[in-house]
Amino acid sequence: FYSIQSAISPNASHSGVVWSLNSKYPDAKIFVALPGQSEPMPFTGSIDVSRSGMYTARLIHDGRDVQELKQIFTLHKAVGRKVTFITPPSSKYPGNGGSYGIINGAVSPSGMRSPEWLGWDGEDMNLSIDLEKSTDVSGIRIHILDLPGAWIYPPSEVYAELRDEKNDFLVEARIGLKLPDNGNTQKTIHLDFSKPLKARYVKLMVKNYGLIPSGKPGAGHMAWLFSDEVELY
Repeated sequence: FYSIQSAISPNASHSGVVWSLNSKYPDAKIFVALPGQSEPMPFTGSIDVSRSGMYTARLIHDGRDVQELKQIFTLHKAVGRKVTFITPPSSKYPGNGGSYGIINGAVSPSGMRSPEWLGWDGEDMNLSIDLEKSTDVSGIRIHILDLPGAWIYPPSEVYAELRDEKNDFLVEARIGLKLPDNGNTQKTIHLDFSKPLKARYVKLMVKNYGLIPSGKPGAGHMAWLFSDEVELY
């Protein structure tokens, strides 16, 4: 009841994001500290996220802290732009703000227990990002979840394609994956190009793991694929 509800959405010009906060408790007040600020300021409505870093929200009632919510934003080159899913995520895991959540500059701070995740049940993540203008792109980072006990597996392959403002082909990259088993459930896939390319359109296909192996939870069923952010840099 006292918890802070948060939402992330693109700003009006699709050049960044807006962080909205509210509480169902009418007498509680929200204060927010921006990156680099030690003293929080009273919050009203929403915040235009203008720089990367840690944003901290505090819910105050009767002079005491009731809840603290921390959110790290990374303002990469796709944040606030337009995204189209050829294969939409499951309605069970639609992302924070829907499909736009895949490029909202925020990743899960708490493993699977976060609204940031978009999930595909046995399907590939297939999307296209429109940067709306020619932009230098040096690489792509894809944040994924690796949690076999919950039937969630990393992808088997990633394919990326960059196109210019005329939608002419520039370059493609394809990698097969074998991510290290380092105990971390949240992992990042890196695709780096040999030099920055001036691209407007980025097409990305992240291939589902496939059938869960024998002896594992969910064996014989198709795996889930989870991602909470695609970064362009």
